[in-house]
This record gives sequence, structure tokens and C-alpha cells, in this order.
Amino acid sequence: MTLSDATSGTIRLRAGDRVASKWSGQSILVERFLGEGANGSVYLARLPDGPSHCALKIGNDVYALQSEINALKSVGGDAPRLLLADDGTCRGVSFPFYVMSFVPGKPLGETTFGADAGALTTFGADLLGQLRELHAAGWAFGDVKPDNVMIGRQGEVRLVDYGGATRFGSSVKQFTELYDRGYWKLGGRRAEAAYDLFAFAVVMLEAAGLGRRVRAIAGTSRRDKAKELVALVDESPLLAAEANVLKRLLRGECGDTEQALGAWAAAAAKPPPRHAPAAGERWPAYWFAGAAAAFAGAVWWMSGNGLS
Repeated sequence: MTLSDATSGTIRLRAGDRVASKWSGQSILVERFLGEGANGSVYLARLPDGPSHCALKIGNDVYALQSEINALKSVGGDAPRLLLADDGTCRGVSFPFYVMSFVPGKPLGETTFGADAGALTTFGADLLGQLRELHAAGWAFGDVKPDNVMIGRQGEVRLVDYGGATRFGSSVKQFTELYDRGYWKLGGRRAEAAYDLFAFAVVMLEAAGLGRRVRAIAGTSRRDKAKELVALVDESPLLAAEANVLKRLLRGECGDTEQALGAWAAAAAKPPPRHAPAAGERWPAYWFAGAAAAFAGAVWWMSGNGLS
């Protein structure tokens, strides 16, 4: 799946348009516009013999799209699956495109966790799992932010829009200041796991309801705003269990996603702080059983990944 250089022009597709795939011969039906992604526009579409729905991305920069395609080809697991990449034509205009599996749901920015610390912990573990797959293949996502994190109808977490994906060791191609460690003066813009892990920690602060505080700190000219960002972790009871992990990620003290995921699992398995029982009061037996099961699960996970 490699795009040719013989592409030109841009076009805004409409519902009912059909994109003729040059080499595969397929006709892709466009259903509706989904949004602007890095390097191009994304549409909900259908392949003749493919899944019920897919995501079609078109652009006018063949090299930028080819980089996204290479990143998608490198990862497996739960990442969006690359279905087709080719040169296409529609209404007399030629352009490069690719088709990937469609992730129904809504962006993280439109999701609220309320007071459910458990759901937030699970979300964090799932997002780290997505990053682990990409990092294991030697790529940084680059532009980790709520708009690029999709929550599926069953709660599944998916990274979308791989336009900022960058090979490890290169300069990050695309980023958003609020999630960029370079902006906070907490590291450089070299593509590596630690770069994405910093952004992950900021995303978790937002998911915990601290987005306004993060933006307020970012908008100041104080020299110690990086320290304020790290200290902000302690202000959310939803992040109490994983607070130390998040602080390490913000400071750049953990550059291995596998280890970060192990630390996250271990922190989540620790029993939450509770008040001492009053005289004659007993904690429910199921609470002890649940805590023990969670701890055992974390130990099993870490031992299986060489982290114990």
C-alpha cells in the first residue's frame, strides 16, 4: 500500500460522491463529512465488500499521508486497521487517500467521568495500552490530546488521526502546545515514548475535570508554572491512586510505556484510603476481597511483563 506521486488538487467531497480507486478498482461511497484531521479531511464511507462503515481520509500531500499509512501498518492490537491506500479520483480531481476502520463513538472532550475514579483509571490504562502498541513499533503519536482520543460505544478507547505520528529519534511533526512538554519546558520535542507520556498525563488531568486549571496555569508568565502543573495532580481525588505515576510522567522520569502501564496497574490495585472503622463497625468483606483481587491481578500483570 504505497501512494504514487501522481496526485494533484484538493476537493471537498459530498454525500453520495464515489471515489474511484486507481489501482484496486474499487468504488468508495461517501456518506458524510466527519471532520478535518492532520494532513487532510475525513469522511464516513463504505467499501463495496468491506465493513459496514469505514473512515476515508484524503489530502493533497502524498508524503504526509504516506507517513500516516506507514504508522498504521506498523501497529496492531486495537489500533484502527488500515484497509486500503491508493490514488483516487472524484469529479475529475485526483488525490491520495487511505481507508481505515471506523471507530464509532465520541471524542474524549465530549465525555465526562463524573466522580467515577474507577472508570477514569480504566480509561487511563486503555489509553496507555494504545500508546504501548505504537511505541513498541518505534513510533511516537506526537499529538496526544482529547480530540484525538475516541471513546467507543462500549467504552473502548482508540487513538485516531495519526497525522502527527513520528518515527522515534526525529523531531515531532505535529503537536498542540498545551500537551507539549517543550512548551512547559519539561523536555524537548524529540519523538520518543516519554514525549507521548507527558501528553498522556496532561490528558488525564483534563479528564479528571482540571482542564480549566491547566489552561489557567499555561496562560501565566510565571517561571514556575511547570511546577504548578505537576502540583495540580494532587488536587483531584479521582487521580489520588495514580498521582505519583502521573507526576513522574510529567517530569519525564519514566520513558518506557510498558513500565508506565505496570506502575499504573500497581497503583490502581492499592486499596484506597478509608476512614478507620468506629468501635463495633466492620468494613464489608467484599471490599477486602475486591482489593485483594485487584492487587493479585497487578502482581500477575507485572510478573508476566518482567516488572516484578
